[in-house]
Amino acid sequence: KSDFDFGDFFHLDSIAIEHEGFNVISSEEFLHRYGKTGKLLNVNTRQPELWDETNSPRTSTNVKKYFHKVGTNPNWNPMDCI
Repeated sequence: KSDFDFGDFFHLDSIAIEHEGFNVISSEEFLHRYGKTGKLLNVNTRQPELWDETNSPRTSTNVKKYFHKVGTNPNWNPMDCI
């Protein structure tokens, strides 16, 4: 296996079983719930950015490009909190 994702390192499905109310959804379900319905905004334009699998097949590269449009990665240093 050459492609790894979050689930390969963090077993959230088992955490969800142990902790009632902690619901885990797949990235595919997330894209369907939020990306296809216009609930995610482009971070630059503040306009809805729709996920369209027909024009962009769901490959790791296309998903990454989409998440870069709708997500932020703040410059956060956890050591600053101490």
